Amino acid sequence: MKTRTLDLAYEWGLNIVEVTQGVNGYPEGLYKAIAGFDYFENAEDFAEQVNGEVVLLSRRDGYALYSNNGRAYKGIERAKFIDEDKYEVFDSELDFEEWCCEEVEWQMNGGFNLFDLRDKIDQMCETYEDIRTRCSDEIAIVDTSDYSCETTDKYVTEIHDEDVTTYMIAVVDYETDEDETNEKED
Repeated sequence: MKTRTLDLAYEWGLNIVEVTQGVNGYPEGLYKAIAGFDYFENAEDFAEQVNGEVVLLSRRDGYALYSNNGRAYKGIERAKFIDEDKYEVFDSELDFEEWCCEEVEWQMNGGFNLFDLRDKIDQMCETYEDIRTRCSDEIAIVDTSDYSCETTDKYVTEIHDEDVTTYMIAVVDYETDEDETNEKED
């Protein structure tokens, strides 16, 4: 990695991580990557400035080094890391409306308490308002036990999966200062 790239990373307040080409986190063919971007677009801008590549890195818990999973063309899709047994993910209020109708129908067919159903519908209405007011680049994650809702970005630059793996968007500059010097001599 070029010194200029490292200097620019420090200016931007980014992190430098070590990447291995070895299997299972084994330290082989080590190189550095720049991480810590708030948005995927920031990573693209940085990569363009340093003539680098935006990649997806992963690291298992307990490993010190990241592995390069290849070129990244967009951020990490948050919805793919949601526990589907506990949560539902919505990116439109229409999807949520349809799901609520199915939930109410299911409650009514399974023997229900009218007051409990009213409370659930009230909570669903509050959640519906949260979903309706979210931004277009956000998703709503609804806890199916109490219909509470959290809105978050559809795409993120770092996420920790429950299967003990951390994924992150990073920039790799494969050139070195020596490569630059050799080009000038030619």
